[in-house]
Amino acid sequence: MLERLPSLALVTLVTLLIWVFAEGQSVRRQTRDLDISIAMPAESRLLTVLDDDWSARAEITLEGSAASLDAALRQLRPGVRLVAGENFSDAPGEFSLDLLDAIRGTEMLRGLGVTVAAVEPPELRVRVERLVTATAVVRASAPEGVLAGPPTILPAEVTLSFPGSLRDALPDPLELTAVLDRDQLEALDRGRQQTVTGVRLSLPEPLATARGVRAEPGEVNVTLTLVDTTRSVDVPIVPVHVRLSPLALSDWDIELADPFVRGVTIRGPGEAIEALPRNDSGELRLIATLALSPDEIERAALEAGGELLGRVSFDAYGPGLSFETADQSVRVRVSRREAASEGG
Repeated sequence: MLERLPSLALVTLVTLLIWVFAEGQSVRRQTRDLDISIAMPAESRLLTVLDDDWSARAEITLEGSAASLDAALRQLRPGVRLVAGENFSDAPGEFSLDLLDAIRGTEMLRGLGVTVAAVEPPELRVRVERLVTATAVVRASAPEGVLAGPPTILPAEVTLSFPGSLRDALPDPLELTAVLDRDQLEALDRGRQQTVTGVRLSLPEPLATARGVRAEPGEVNVTLTLVDTTRSVDVPIVPVHVRLSPLALSDWDIELADPFVRGVTIRGPGEAIEALPRNDSGELRLIATLALSPDEIERAALEAGGELLGRVSFDAYGPGLSFETADQSVRVRVSRREAASEGG
Protein backbone atom coordinates (compact mmCIF):
# COMPACT_ATOMS: atom_id res chain seq x y z
CA MET A 1 0.00 0.00 0.00
CA LEU A 2 2.79 2.41 0.89
CA GLU A 3 4.55 1.68 -2.40
CA ARG A 4 1.47 2.94 -4.31
CA LEU A 5 1.28 6.33 -2.55
CA PRO A 6 3.69 8.19 -4.88
CA SER A 7 1.83 6.97 -7.93
CA LEU A 8 -1.49 7.97 -6.43
CA ALA A 9 -0.18 11.47 -5.61
CA LEU A 10 1.17 11.86 -9.14
CA VAL A 11 -2.14 10.84 -10.67
CA THR A 12 -3.97 13.28 -8.40
CA LEU A 13 -1.60 16.13 -9.37
CA VAL A 14 -1.95 15.42 -13.09
CA THR A 15 -5.72 15.26 -12.76
CA LEU A 16 -5.74 18.59 -10.91
CA LEU A 17 -3.56 20.23 -13.56
CA ILE A 18 -5.80 18.94 -16.32
CA TRP A 19 -8.85 20.31 -14.48
CA VAL A 20 -7.21 23.69 -13.93
CA PHE A 21 -6.19 23.88 -17.60
CA ALA A 22 -9.66 22.86 -18.76
CA GLU A 23 -11.24 25.37 -16.40
CA GLY A 24 -9.00 28.13 -17.72
CA GLN A 25 -9.89 27.27 -21.33
CA SER A 26 -13.64 26.94 -20.86
CA VAL A 27 -15.70 29.70 -22.48
CA ARG A 28 -17.09 32.28 -20.11
CA ARG A 29 -19.01 35.52 -20.44
CA GLN A 30 -18.47 38.78 -18.50
CA THR A 31 -20.24 42.14 -18.69
CA ARG A 32 -18.58 45.39 -17.68
CA ASP A 33 -19.13 49.14 -18.06
CA LEU A 34 -16.66 50.68 -20.47
CA ASP A 35 -15.60 54.31 -21.04
CA ILE A 36 -15.74 55.16 -24.73
CA SER A 37 -14.27 58.25 -26.37
CA ILE A 38 -15.09 59.08 -29.98
CA ALA A 39 -12.49 61.14 -31.81
CA MET A 40 -12.22 62.95 -35.12
CA PRO A 41 -8.48 63.47 -35.68
CA ALA A 42 -8.85 65.50 -38.88
CA GLU A 43 -8.89 69.24 -38.16
CA SER A 44 -11.00 69.82 -41.26
CA ARG A 45 -14.01 67.91 -39.88
CA LEU A 46 -16.26 67.93 -36.82
CA LEU A 47 -17.95 64.90 -35.25
CA THR A 48 -21.06 65.31 -33.09
CA VAL A 49 -22.95 62.58 -31.20
CA LEU A 50 -26.65 63.30 -31.72
CA ASP A 51 -28.02 61.05 -28.96
CA ASP A 52 -28.86 63.36 -26.03
CA ASP A 53 -28.54 60.59 -23.45
CA TRP A 54 -25.06 59.48 -24.51
CA SER A 55 -22.81 59.49 -21.42
CA ALA A 56 -19.57 58.26 -23.06
CA ARG A 57 -20.09 54.88 -21.32
CA ALA A 58 -21.40 51.58 -22.66
CA GLU A 59 -22.05 48.13 -21.26
CA ILE A 60 -19.86 45.59 -23.03
CA THR A 61 -20.19 41.79 -22.90
CA LEU A 62 -17.10 39.68 -23.62
CA GLU A 63 -16.78 35.94 -24.23
CA GLY A 64 -13.62 33.87 -23.85
CA SER A 65 -11.59 31.78 -21.50
CA ALA A 66 -11.05 32.94 -17.94
CA ALA A 67 -7.43 33.80 -18.69
CA SER A 68 -8.24 35.72 -21.89
CA LEU A 69 -11.10 37.57 -20.20
CA ASP A 70 -8.82 38.68 -17.39
CA ALA A 71 -6.26 39.94 -19.91
CA ALA A 72 -8.92 41.73 -21.98
CA LEU A 73 -10.49 43.43 -18.97
CA ARG A 74 -7.09 44.71 -17.84
CA GLN A 75 -6.50 46.03 -21.35
CA LEU A 76 -9.90 47.75 -21.43
CA ARG A 77 -9.69 49.33 -17.95
CA PRO A 78 -8.64 52.81 -19.29
CA GLY A 79 -11.48 52.68 -21.85
CA VAL A 80 -11.69 52.47 -25.63
CA ARG A 81 -10.96 55.25 -28.13
CA LEU A 82 -12.89 54.99 -31.39
CA VAL A 83 -11.31 57.04 -34.16
CA ALA A 84 -13.14 58.23 -37.26
CA GLY A 85 -11.45 56.93 -40.37
CA GLU A 86 -9.98 53.96 -38.44
CA ASN A 87 -12.81 52.33 -36.52
CA PHE A 88 -15.75 53.82 -38.42
CA SER A 89 -16.49 56.02 -41.41
CA ASP A 90 -15.41 59.66 -41.47
CA ALA A 91 -17.56 60.55 -44.49
CA PRO A 92 -19.62 63.76 -44.00
CA GLY A 93 -23.27 63.23 -43.11
CA GLU A 94 -25.49 61.71 -40.44
CA PHE A 95 -25.37 57.95 -39.84
CA SER A 96 -25.65 55.22 -37.22
CA LEU A 97 -22.36 54.22 -35.66
CA ASP A 98 -22.37 50.47 -34.93
CA LEU A 99 -20.56 50.32 -31.58
CA LEU A 100 -20.27 46.51 -31.69
CA ASP A 101 -18.38 46.50 -35.00
CA ALA A 102 -16.32 49.56 -34.06
CA ILE A 103 -15.14 48.09 -30.74
CA ARG A 104 -14.46 44.70 -32.33
CA GLY A 105 -12.14 46.42 -34.77
CA THR A 106 -9.99 48.20 -32.20
CA GLU A 107 -6.31 47.34 -32.09
CA MET A 108 -6.30 46.81 -28.31
CA LEU A 109 -8.49 43.66 -28.45
CA ARG A 110 -6.66 41.89 -31.25
CA GLY A 111 -4.86 38.69 -30.31
CA LEU A 112 -6.42 38.45 -26.83
CA GLY A 113 -8.71 35.53 -27.70
CA VAL A 114 -11.96 37.20 -26.65
CA THR A 115 -15.12 37.99 -28.58
CA VAL A 116 -17.20 41.14 -28.11
CA ALA A 117 -20.62 39.51 -27.85
CA ALA A 118 -22.77 42.59 -27.19
CA VAL A 119 -22.66 46.34 -26.54
CA GLU A 120 -25.40 48.43 -24.97
CA PRO A 121 -26.32 50.81 -26.51
CA PRO A 122 -25.63 48.95 -29.75
CA GLU A 123 -25.39 52.09 -31.92
CA LEU A 124 -25.16 55.87 -31.83
CA ARG A 125 -26.46 58.55 -34.13
CA VAL A 126 -23.55 60.76 -35.21
CA ARG A 127 -22.95 63.59 -37.62
CA VAL A 128 -19.72 64.36 -39.44
CA GLU A 129 -19.38 67.88 -40.84
CA ARG A 130 -16.76 69.59 -42.92
CA LEU A 131 -15.18 72.65 -41.32
CA VAL A 132 -14.75 75.70 -43.52
CA THR A 133 -12.54 78.74 -43.02
CA ALA A 134 -13.22 82.42 -43.55
CA THR A 135 -11.50 85.72 -42.81
CA ALA A 136 -13.13 87.74 -40.05
CA VAL A 137 -12.61 91.44 -39.36
CA VAL A 138 -11.95 92.36 -35.71
CA ARG A 139 -13.74 95.31 -34.14
CA ALA A 140 -13.11 96.70 -30.65
CA SER A 141 -15.88 97.24 -28.14
CA ALA A 142 -15.48 99.53 -25.11
CA PRO A 143 -17.86 101.31 -22.72
CA GLU A 144 -19.36 104.40 -24.31
CA GLY A 145 -17.38 107.60 -24.04
CA VAL A 146 -14.10 106.20 -22.69
CA LEU A 147 -12.01 106.19 -25.90
CA ALA A 148 -10.49 109.36 -27.31
CA GLY A 149 -10.53 107.94 -30.83
CA PRO A 150 -10.72 104.75 -32.90
CA PRO A 151 -8.38 102.06 -31.51
CA THR A 152 -5.82 100.14 -33.54
CA ILE A 153 -6.20 96.34 -33.52
CA LEU A 154 -3.39 93.93 -34.31
CA PRO A 155 -4.06 91.72 -36.16
CA ALA A 156 -7.05 93.47 -37.72
CA GLU A 157 -8.21 90.19 -39.31
CA VAL A 158 -8.21 86.59 -38.07
CA THR A 159 -8.93 83.22 -39.66
CA LEU A 160 -12.13 81.62 -38.43
CA SER A 161 -12.87 77.88 -38.72
CA PHE A 162 -16.48 76.67 -38.25
CA PRO A 163 -18.98 74.01 -39.43
CA GLY A 164 -19.99 74.58 -43.04
CA SER A 165 -23.67 74.18 -42.16
CA LEU A 166 -23.53 77.58 -40.38
CA ARG A 167 -22.18 79.54 -43.35
CA ASP A 168 -25.53 80.74 -44.66
CA ALA A 169 -26.59 81.98 -41.20
CA LEU A 170 -23.55 84.27 -40.83
CA PRO A 171 -23.31 87.92 -41.92
CA ASP A 172 -21.01 89.04 -44.69
CA PRO A 173 -18.51 90.47 -43.93
CA LEU A 174 -17.87 88.34 -40.87
CA GLU A 175 -16.92 90.31 -37.75
CA LEU A 176 -15.54 89.34 -34.33
CA THR A 177 -15.40 91.62 -31.30
CA ALA A 178 -12.43 92.38 -29.06
CA VAL A 179 -14.23 93.30 -25.84
CA LEU A 180 -12.49 95.79 -23.54
CA ASP A 181 -14.08 95.73 -20.09
CA ARG A 182 -13.92 98.41 -17.41
CA ASP A 183 -11.46 96.48 -15.26
CA GLN A 184 -8.93 96.43 -18.10
CA LEU A 185 -9.41 100.11 -18.86
CA GLU A 186 -9.28 101.33 -15.25
CA ALA A 187 -5.71 100.05 -14.98
CA LEU A 188 -4.59 102.38 -17.80
CA ASP A 189 -3.43 105.98 -17.71
CA ARG A 190 -5.71 108.51 -19.33
CA GLY A 191 -4.75 110.84 -22.10
CA ARG A 192 -1.87 108.82 -23.60
CA GLN A 193 -1.64 105.98 -26.09
CA GLN A 194 -1.31 102.50 -24.56
CA THR A 195 -1.68 98.89 -25.68
CA VAL A 196 -3.88 96.28 -24.06
CA THR A 197 -2.48 92.83 -24.91
CA GLY A 198 -4.22 89.47 -25.06
CA VAL A 199 -7.77 90.74 -25.58
CA ARG A 200 -10.03 87.74 -26.19
CA LEU A 201 -12.39 87.66 -29.13
CA SER A 202 -16.15 87.39 -28.76
CA LEU A 203 -18.02 85.32 -31.36
CA PRO A 204 -21.40 86.33 -32.82
CA GLU A 205 -24.37 83.99 -32.83
CA PRO A 206 -24.72 81.25 -33.95
CA LEU A 207 -20.95 80.71 -33.70
CA ALA A 208 -20.85 81.50 -29.95
CA THR A 209 -22.82 78.35 -29.07
CA ALA A 210 -21.57 76.05 -31.84
CA ARG A 211 -18.97 73.29 -31.49
CA GLY A 212 -15.83 73.18 -33.60
CA VAL A 213 -15.43 76.96 -33.90
CA ARG A 214 -11.88 78.26 -33.65
CA ALA A 215 -10.32 81.66 -34.30
CA GLU A 216 -6.65 81.86 -35.17
CA PRO A 217 -5.28 83.76 -33.36
CA GLY A 218 -7.79 83.75 -30.51
CA GLU A 219 -6.49 87.00 -28.98
CA VAL A 220 -5.49 90.42 -30.32
CA ASN A 221 -3.67 93.51 -29.07
CA VAL A 222 -5.59 96.80 -28.93
CA THR A 223 -3.78 100.16 -28.96
CA LEU A 224 -5.95 102.99 -27.65
CA THR A 225 -6.09 106.31 -25.88
CA LEU A 226 -8.54 106.89 -23.05
CA VAL A 227 -10.39 110.18 -22.82
CA ASP A 228 -8.58 112.36 -20.29
CA THR A 229 -11.25 113.28 -17.76
CA THR A 230 -8.74 114.81 -15.35
CA ARG A 231 -9.64 118.29 -14.19
CA SER A 232 -7.89 120.79 -11.97
CA VAL A 233 -9.27 123.53 -9.78
CA ASP A 234 -7.47 126.15 -7.67
CA VAL A 235 -8.56 127.02 -4.17
CA PRO A 236 -6.91 130.24 -2.90
CA ILE A 237 -7.17 129.52 0.83
CA VAL A 238 -8.03 126.45 2.91
CA PRO A 239 -8.45 126.50 6.72
CA VAL A 240 -6.39 124.10 8.83
CA HIS A 241 -8.03 121.98 11.53
CA VAL A 242 -5.88 120.37 14.18
CA ARG A 243 -6.62 116.76 15.08
CA LEU A 244 -5.58 115.69 18.61
CA SER A 245 -6.29 112.79 20.90
CA PRO A 246 -8.78 113.65 23.71
CA LEU A 247 -5.98 113.40 26.30
CA ALA A 248 -3.74 115.87 24.45
CA LEU A 249 -6.67 118.18 23.86
CA SER A 250 -7.21 118.58 27.62
CA ASP A 251 -3.50 119.01 28.45
CA TRP A 252 -2.14 121.32 25.74
CA ASP A 253 -2.86 124.62 24.08
CA ILE A 254 -2.15 124.57 20.35
CA GLU A 255 -1.53 127.76 18.39
CA LEU A 256 -0.98 127.89 14.63
CA ALA A 257 1.27 130.61 13.23
CA ASP A 258 -1.04 130.69 10.21
CA PRO A 259 -4.32 128.76 10.38
CA PHE A 260 -4.59 128.57 6.58
CA VAL A 261 -2.94 126.76 3.66
CA ARG A 262 -2.79 128.95 0.60
CA GLY A 263 -2.74 128.25 -3.14
CA VAL A 264 -4.10 124.69 -3.21
CA THR A 265 -4.56 122.99 -6.60
CA ILE A 266 -6.81 119.92 -6.79
CA ARG A 267 -6.41 117.46 -9.68
CA GLY A 268 -8.42 114.34 -10.48
CA PRO A 269 -11.44 112.93 -12.30
CA GLY A 270 -14.09 115.52 -12.99
CA GLU A 271 -16.78 113.51 -11.22
CA ALA A 272 -14.63 113.27 -8.07
CA ILE A 273 -14.02 117.03 -8.05
CA GLU A 274 -17.72 117.70 -8.52
CA ALA A 275 -18.44 115.53 -5.47
CA LEU A 276 -16.34 117.71 -3.14
CA PRO A 277 -18.32 119.72 -0.53
CA ARG A 278 -19.39 123.24 -1.44
CA ASN A 279 -21.04 126.17 0.29
CA ASP A 280 -24.35 127.74 -0.68
CA SER A 281 -22.59 129.85 -3.30
CA GLY A 282 -21.12 126.78 -4.99
CA GLU A 283 -17.58 127.44 -3.79
CA LEU A 284 -15.47 124.51 -2.60
CA ARG A 285 -15.48 124.14 1.17
CA LEU A 286 -12.30 122.22 2.02
CA ILE A 287 -10.43 121.56 5.24
CA ALA A 288 -6.74 120.71 5.60
CA THR A 289 -6.02 118.42 8.54
CA LEU A 290 -3.01 118.67 10.84
CA ALA A 291 -2.72 115.52 12.97
CA LEU A 292 -0.48 115.82 16.03
CA SER A 293 0.40 112.90 18.27
CA PRO A 294 1.05 113.24 22.05
CA ASP A 295 4.68 112.20 21.46
CA GLU A 296 5.20 114.99 18.94
CA ILE A 297 3.77 117.55 21.30
CA GLU A 298 5.81 116.32 24.29
CA ARG A 299 9.00 116.34 22.23
CA ALA A 300 8.37 119.87 20.98
CA ALA A 301 7.72 121.11 24.50
CA LEU A 302 10.85 119.51 25.96
CA GLU A 303 13.37 119.83 23.12
CA ALA A 304 12.27 122.58 20.71
CA GLY A 305 11.06 125.37 22.93
CA GLY A 306 7.45 124.50 22.33
CA GLU A 307 7.62 124.81 18.53
CA LEU A 308 7.17 122.20 15.78
CA LEU A 309 6.60 122.11 12.06
CA GLY A 310 3.60 119.99 11.07
CA ARG A 311 2.45 118.83 7.63
CA VAL A 312 -1.20 119.05 6.65
CA SER A 313 -3.04 116.41 4.66
CA PHE A 314 -6.23 116.17 2.62
CA ASP A 315 -6.87 112.47 3.16
CA ALA A 316 -10.44 113.14 4.30
CA TYR A 317 -11.45 113.36 0.63
CA GLY A 318 -10.57 109.83 -0.41
CA PRO A 319 -8.43 108.39 -3.22
CA GLY A 320 -8.28 109.57 -6.82
CA LEU A 321 -7.60 113.23 -6.05
CA SER A 322 -4.27 115.00 -5.60
CA PHE A 323 -3.85 118.19 -3.57
CA GLU A 324 -0.84 120.32 -4.40
CA THR A 325 0.42 123.47 -2.70
CA ALA A 326 3.72 125.28 -2.56
CA ASP A 327 4.02 124.60 1.16
CA GLN A 328 2.03 122.07 3.13
CA SER A 329 3.94 122.83 6.34
CA VAL A 330 2.38 124.69 9.24
CA ARG A 331 4.34 126.16 12.14
CA VAL A 332 2.80 125.26 15.49
CA ARG A 333 3.42 126.45 19.04
CA VAL A 334 2.45 124.20 21.94
CA SER A 335 2.22 124.97 25.63
CA ARG A 336 1.02 122.93 28.53
CA ARG A 337 -2.32 124.10 29.83
CA GLU A 338 -2.17 125.29 33.44
CA ALA A 339 -4.52 123.58 35.85
CA ALA A 340 -7.39 125.75 37.03
CA SER A 341 -6.84 127.21 40.55
CA GLU A 342 -8.84 125.70 43.38
CA GLY A 343 -12.14 127.37 44.03
CA GLY A 344 -11.59 129.49 40.97
